[in-house]
This record gives sequence, C-alpha cells and structure tokens, in this order.
Amino acid sequence: MLNRKLDVGLVSARVDNPHLATEPVLEHDLICIMPQAHPLSEMEIIRPEHLHGTPFISFQPASYTGQKIEKVLNEYRVTPKIVLTAATSPTVCEFVAAGSGISLVHPLFIAGMEHRLVTRPFEPGTSFDFSLCYLREARNTHLISKFVMETKAVAANQIDEVKKTWR
Repeated sequence: MLNRKLDVGLVSARVDNPHLATEPVLEHDLICIMPQAHPLSEMEIIRPEHLHGTPFISFQPASYTGQKIEKVLNEYRVTPKIVLTAATSPTVCEFVAAGSGISLVHPLFIAGMEHRLVTRPFEPGTSFDFSLCYLREARNTHLISKFVMETKAVAANQIDEVKKTWR
C-alpha cells in the first residue's frame, strides 16, 4: 500500500503507521470447525475441555490467531493433540474438512466450505477482528469508502449464514 501497488488490504495484525488508516470490518468470536460426522458435532456449544486430547489443526504460534487460541487453551489448561500447524486459515479449513482434526477459526474463513465442515460456537467467546487498511491520502477515497461498506455487509451476511447451520 505504501508503494501504491495495493489500494486496500485486509489485515488481522495491528497496523501502526501514520500513513495508513484502518477500518474495523467485523469482530466476531472464533468458532469451532470439524469434519462432517465428528463426535463433537452432536454438541451445541464447544468448550475448551472438549478439545483436550482431541486431534487439532493449529496455527503457527507467532500468528495472531495462533496466539489467541494458545491463550484460551492455556487459560483453561487444555492440551489438544496438535497434528498439524498451518500458516493460513484456508489451509486449516482444508485439513479439517479432510478429517485431520478440528480447529478454531474466524467464521469468514469458511466461506464456500459450509457443506464440507460442521461449525459450532466456541465458548468462552474468543474475539477476533479484521481491519481494512488503506492509505490515508488515497487517490480513490470515495471508492475505498464504498468498498469498506460493501465488505462489512458481505462479512455480516457470511456470519449470519454460518449461524444458520447451528442448531
């Protein structure tokens, strides 16, 4: 963005640059995803103790998502059986859909995979948010503003669709 090769970026990390503006897109709790017919799919809500000893697809420990998950697991003294560590949410979702384990992700990342995964709320709520990032003095601020509004609407709709799959 600083080199003007991109107009807008979707980021989960905190941005601290005076030339960049950030706009929160959608804050939502992480949800539990699992393969079809997983034993935990019978539960209405997944809690940390359900993850203890369960095959789990994790995120890299240095990542924002990895740190969020590690914090809640440590807080509840839960140790899932880490079978794989991935760098991105789509990769995590693919391995979960393939039956390698379960995981916790932001609901926006399961778009297009709703029929390959089972999703359940995870409690305690583990908040995760995204921001759209753009140059403060961008050349197309009116287009960026419209893009931000549309992105928020699409994200909210996606969350609503995920929630419909919960009992």
